[in-house]
Amino acid sequence: MRHIAVAIALIALSCIASLHVSATPYQGNGRLFPDELSKEGLPYAIPCFVRKDTGASPALVCTWLSTPRNIVEWDPEAQRNITYNNRMKGYCRRGKCNTDTYQAGFYPQDIILIISLWYYVYTNEDGQAVAYVMGTGPGFKGEAVSYHEAGNILHQFYLDANLTDEEIVYEMDRHYTGGYAAWKAGDTAVTPKTSSDVVSAHCAPQLDDSCYVNDVKVPKADLGQYLPVVQEATVGAAGGYCDYPICYDKSNKPVGIREGH
Repeated sequence: MRHIAVAIALIALSCIASLHVSATPYQGNGRLFPDELSKEGLPYAIPCFVRKDTGASPALVCTWLSTPRNIVEWDPEAQRNITYNNRMKGYCRRGKCNTDTYQAGFYPQDIILIISLWYYVYTNEDGQAVAYVMGTGPGFKGEAVSYHEAGNILHQFYLDANLTDEEIVYEMDRHYTGGYAAWKAGDTAVTPKTSSDVVSAHCAPQLDDSCYVNDVKVPKADLGQYLPVVQEATVGAAGGYCDYPICYDKSNKPVGIREGH
């Protein structure tokens, strides 16, 4: 992986004089993504998937957002701005993946590679590809994650960026093999099987998507997967109370979601 370390150093140097980047389609209204002028703020690992467009060759896509953007940088030698994309095209052949400027990791099949800046590919023992930030992950003697764990990291990244539920589903559908539904189906590590398994739940006031179930952050729209809908009057008659949108019994245990929330 020595080539990767050298290449990322060159990329970092080229970004020092950067002036600005074009916005992602989700910026504004309280949503914000990293500027990609450095590795800061990028998700540690992201899932890759094989895109099979009609009439085009399959491609291994390892990006954290479905829409690309341009980075504009001042070139002091040319005395002008230069513009480049935040993702690169490469090829995986005979197990090795390369872009035009650096070794981008390993993948067992011959395929086109589309990868975000600052990332390289590493294939798990089960053959699923995960992209890691340069300098991290198994290519640099760091921690490896499963494909599903990479999906969890990306999902949390979207939550932290304050995307809406609909935007998260849209993005996960385009970054995880099988889409959002497949990721959610594999999310058994944090999903209680019944409401009796929920020991804690709350939502931050005025932040609809800042909800937690058993100390795990979940979208507000997914609360129904953990708790049933209950009537506030029924809960109150039993000595409990509702703190929008979640209702609790008299022992402060969450019992359901307030009807009509």
